[in-house]
Amino acid sequence: MEGKLNPIQQLDIILKLFNGRVSDLSEIAVILSGEAKFYNIEDIKEYLEKMQIKGITSVSLPNILKKLKKDDFIQDEANNSYSITWEGRLFILDGGYIGQYDNRYAEKIRVDKIELSQKNFRYTQNVLLILVSVGTLVAAWYYLNEMNAHYYHWW
Repeated sequence: MEGKLNPIQQLDIILKLFNGRVSDLSEIAVILSGEAKFYNIEDIKEYLEKMQIKGITSVSLPNILKKLKKDDFIQDEANNSYSITWEGRLFILDGGYIGQYDNRYAEKIRVDKIELSQKNFRYTQNVLLILVSVGTLVAAWYYLNEMNAHYYHWW
């Protein structure tokens, strides 16, 4: 994977690494039992090299792990080893950081469309209100003139 990865993509790649490296049935049994496989920083670097992911540097990797731990998606154990938590598994199944970003972006677009629709409706409503007001004033002026001409002769 060539090119520059944004931080959201970097977080998802590392979290998917913790979630998705299952090579045999014994690892599946461990995952289903609630026990997680542990990876140290060297394992993660090796995986990134093997998958040819160049966007995650040795400098950014500790920050990524710190963020995932802060969000409670991974846990750390002795010897600088990390494993995914159930929250992390569920988060990845729900789309991960990229899915979360896409959902927020889609929600923002939806809100923007609603606001634009309301703005257009408000403008149309104001125009109609002005037309009704002008019509009411014209009708009032006409009926005052009629009353003056036939009954009162005020002017």
